[in-house]
Amino acid sequence: MHVSKAQQSLSIFRCIFDFMFIDCTGYFDDTYYCLINNKIRKNGIIGVHDYGRSGWPGVKKATDQFCFKKGFKLELIDTLAVLSKKGQS
Repeated sequence: MHVSKAQQSLSIFRCIFDFMFIDCTGYFDDTYYCLINNKIRKNGIIGVHDYGRSGWPGVKKATDQFCFKKGFKLELIDTLAVLSKKGQS
């Protein structure tokens, strides 16, 4: 596991991941940056922390926009959004 700022991590790793867990600042721009620059493998999963939490409306807005534009489906577990590509299992 590697924990760091998104801009650092995304520039360090040259590999593709099976799973990514995104826990950003809660602001739209930061969350959307993490989502749009993901390095997820086909059939991979993205977990997004704080989705729907009242104090962080930017997380929900960024996640919804990303899912709509990129064709990901969203499943919700409490405040964790689990994203996967539509039509993939």
